[in-house]
Amino acid sequence: MQIPFITYFAEYLGFFIAFFANLTLIHLILTRTRQNFGSYKYLMLWFACFSLWYSIIDILTQPAMHSYLNSYIVFCASWFKYDPFLAPIIISEF
Repeated sequence: MQIPFITYFAEYLGFFIAFFANLTLIHLILTRTRQNFGSYKYLMLWFACFSLWYSIIDILTQPAMHSYLNSYIVFCASWFKYDPFLAPIIISEF
């Protein structure tokens, strides 16, 4: 089946789109906004930085979820799953 390939391809494509879109947005906010935006400028900047950080964490951990009845677990599907120290720290940021 090609479903795993399509899933990983879509994940990496989404990462590159989100990464460059957020970098462009941060650049535009810092260089092209007028003074009358006020504190909304900082709200947009914070949102773009958080989205950039989230996309980086998502591609590093490649989180997977498993749910059963009323419980669920999130675990790493990337190479971080072999690191017992970093894996819990990074997946907790997801």
